[in-house]
Amino acid sequence: MGPSLADGEVHGDIHSAARSEMEAGMELLCTAVHQLEEATSLWIARALAEGWRQRVLTHAQAEEEDLFPLVGARYPEHAATLAALTRDHELMRLLLEEAEHELDVQGKVTPGALDRFSALLHLQRLHSSYEEQSLLEHISAAALRAPHAPEEAGGR
Repeated sequence: MGPSLADGEVHGDIHSAARSEMEAGMELLCTAVHQLEEATSLWIARALAEGWRQRVLTHAQAEEEDLFPLVGARYPEHAATLAALTRDHELMRLLLEEAEHELDVQGKVTPGALDRFSALLHLQRLHSSYEEQSLLEHISAAALRAPHAPEEAGGR
């Protein structure tokens, strides 16, 4: 696991940067759709989908594979939070698949595709806020390595 996942401040910065990129992409897409530029809109939508896949969902996968198991083992009281965050990731993947399917089937940006991109952005905002408030402020690389209970420290 890279140090950026376990450093709450850096991790939050990753969320913020990805959110800013997806917001900017959504603004470009809405502008192109509003100006009735179908080919440009489709190109932007596909680039936006790839951005979601590479920036947001790759990060989500790293959290699920690397960070969440460590946090769950170290802080079992966060099990419900980890389950909710993982479910958010699953919903993001589903919304992206639906948006891409709509683009593929229709060959243009439809209101349905726009709705799914909007839902993705809204879910990402809620998810990042929840993750940062309920989990990241309590997590650090040192805390994940430190023994949890006094009996662990004593070398049972």
